[in-house]
Amino acid sequence: MLKNYLKIALRNFRKHKAYTFINIFGLAVGIACCLLLLLHIQDELNFDGFHEKADRIYRVVEQRSRPNQSDQHVAVTFPALGPAMVDDFPEVESTVRFFQGWRLTIKKGETAQIARNYLFSEPGFFQVFDFELLDGDPNTALREPRSIVLTESFARQLFGEENPLGKPLNIEAEDFPEFGRSEYLVTGLLRDIPHNSHLDFKFLISLSTVNEFEDWRDLLTSWTSSFMPTYLVLQEGNSSAELESKFVDFSKKYRGEEAWAKRKFYLQPLEDIHFYSTHIDFEQNRSEGDLTFVYIFSLIAVFILIIAGINYMNLATARSLTRAKEVGLRKVVGAFKRQLVGQFLGESMVTSFLAMIVAIGFVEFALPRFNSLAGKALTFDLSGNTFLWLGMLGITVFIGIVSGFYPSLYLSRFRPVMVIKGATEKAGQSGIRQALVVTQFTFSIIMIVVTLFSSRQVEYLRSKNLGFNKDHLVVFDINHDDVQTNWRTVKTELMRNSAIKKVTVSSRVPGDWKSFRRIQVVQDGDADAETTSMFFNGVDEDFVKTYEIEVVQGRNFLREMASDSSAVLLNETAAKTLFNNSPMGKQIKIPRYSFVGHIVGVVQDFNYHSLHSEISPMVLGFMPDGGRHSVHGVDYFTMRISGENIPQTIEFITGVHEQVDPINPIEYAFLDTWLHNQYESDEQVGSIFGVAAGLAILIACVGLFGLATFMAEQRTKEIGIRKVLGATISNIILLVSKEFTKTLVIGLIIASPIAYFAMDRWLDEFAYRIDLDIWTFLLAGFLALVISLGTVSYQAIKAALANPVEALRYE
Repeated sequence: MLKNYLKIALRNFRKHKAYTFINIFGLAVGIACCLLLLLHIQDELNFDGFHEKADRIYRVVEQRSRPNQSDQHVAVTFPALGPAMVDDFPEVESTVRFFQGWRLTIKKGETAQIARNYLFSEPGFFQVFDFELLDGDPNTALREPRSIVLTESFARQLFGEENPLGKPLNIEAEDFPEFGRSEYLVTGLLRDIPHNSHLDFKFLISLSTVNEFEDWRDLLTSWTSSFMPTYLVLQEGNSSAELESKFVDFSKKYRGEEAWAKRKFYLQPLEDIHFYSTHIDFEQNRSEGDLTFVYIFSLIAVFILIIAGINYMNLATARSLTRAKEVGLRKVVGAFKRQLVGQFLGESMVTSFLAMIVAIGFVEFALPRFNSLAGKALTFDLSGNTFLWLGMLGITVFIGIVSGFYPSLYLSRFRPVMVIKGATEKAGQSGIRQALVVTQFTFSIIMIVVTLFSSRQVEYLRSKNLGFNKDHLVVFDINHDDVQTNWRTVKTELMRNSAIKKVTVSSRVPGDWKSFRRIQVVQDGDADAETTSMFFNGVDEDFVKTYEIEVVQGRNFLREMASDSSAVLLNETAAKTLFNNSPMGKQIKIPRYSFVGHIVGVVQDFNYHSLHSEISPMVLGFMPDGGRHSVHGVDYFTMRISGENIPQTIEFITGVHEQVDPINPIEYAFLDTWLHNQYESDEQVGSIFGVAAGLAILIACVGLFGLATFMAEQRTKEIGIRKVLGATISNIILLVSKEFTKTLVIGLIIASPIAYFAMDRWLDEFAYRIDLDIWTFLLAGFLALVISLGTVSYQAIKAALANPVEALRYE
């Protein structure tokens, strides 16, 4: 029986090739899109999941109490914390500490590399984490001082194809000479860090290296300075909640009663770091995830599968008349209803299986492009991927059953007597088919609306006035101590070029990958405990002019005025927060640095962070002559250049840099590029929405084309009679198209409130956002209408142009 059903199914596929192609192609595109999103979702949910002990690894987070403010959560803790936990808690299997290193220059022969992305860590690193060591002993690779473990790609930059193990490297550290100008030994080669790891680094240096220096040796046993992330592994069968309950007595033992009240600890599961760290400062996270997008992409996958399934249902029910005699004859010769249901469900499953095979080919073709779009490194590897196998099986069965369930029930209901008389039961068929088409349009319009609004929001972020002129600003990082000390000389040299209009130095720049320094500020005369958290940026007298920021009260800094050595500017938000917009002639104090600054002016608010967050209070401190170790800190040159001969101007800037810093290669960028990069993830999400919406429309249109073809065939005689009675071509086109227009309008009405709610929730993540206007919804409906009418117009025009004589001979 099953063999017979399969034979009949294949015979029907061959007989109705166009119908079969439409079904398999539509389902394959939907399944392929679903598989790509499934790979993306799996990658996100498995962040840090490749570690063998991932379910037992926790990060210790420090919670700091701040007067008159919400608590601050930080990813760094005291260096002494990890070893003390191993000693005091038997449920702690092991711990590891590390910290982000400062800027280094690594030399191998004549090859020099500037390095920031690395960690100082201890041998326990490989006991906690399962980063794959290709060469070297994980137990000893980070044991000895001046040991270095390289990742594959970084080793290739330095050594080419040569095996680096046991080879020396010269390292220079301008900021910390005691660590530099010395020889390090490569003790391990590490496979490149997986893209779904929250930790990212190019190499590791043994933490014992810093023990060679007395000042650092004491610091590594400190209970007062927090700068090292600490991770621990719990023994199997132990609860993190039970361990946390012991932290009170533990902290009091080592830090005292009062200190515990100000700084507490809790455990964050390793697998939560990717999604639940937006509130944590000093984060090492390479890529903070958003669980909302995981849910959204899951919904998109379901939407597209439903749209593809609806195509099958619509075409199967619409073509029911062509199978009516087959059903009638089977019933006459004794077929039961359940057998007929099984037959048609079997055909649906075969179609779904064939579509899955085609979809796998589509995925292999589209995956590189999807990776480029989503910023991922996904692979379609079925070997050992149980999740993917189960997903593919589930999709095949889901599509097969959902798509075939209603048509099989509908077709099996035909009564033999009615079929033999040439009549079939059409009650409800048209209404259900219209409901399915409305569902298709609803999902498609939702996705079009989301795409339009997300692209508008990203464009708004890119084009919004930030409070300064970002065009033609070039920044370069200062990587040499002499440059930081003698920055005014370098500035004078740069200004010799007429294409460079203005030059300024600062601690940070807007859009900076480095975080702005956060300080605690009080009005001079108030108690030090009554602080307000603000951001701080050290700048010179040309910062405001170079960035073209308006001074709204007072004046700018004056280098020739000696009293300005302790001058500060406030932004409008800071002036309002501290002095109710009347700060002139008053002073602020930064207790941590024993710094008192007198306010000489107020600048307009400008966005120095991304537009996801509102403008916070900012203090601009006047940059003194000298090095970077003051409260101000020199770190960047910013140049406003003319828009002409830009390559020659960059070449001049590079030449000046080579003169003042022959060791380090220049690291420069156009500031607007940095600012745009802040919204890269938003743009990626918008692009994925756009592609998904396009595929949803394509699948729906494939189904509409098949449906319009069949409907035109069924109404051939009616169209012929209408033409004989005087109907024009436009009348016929309108007749064939109006049913689809009606269903689209209904779909727009249903889709609009759903899309509005979804986009309003997403836009709430931005401090600065677009408005949800009605015109975008109407545009989405218009686009869907044009696309759908364009799809059915071929069949409508073909039917309208047909010879009515041939139409009257039909049947």
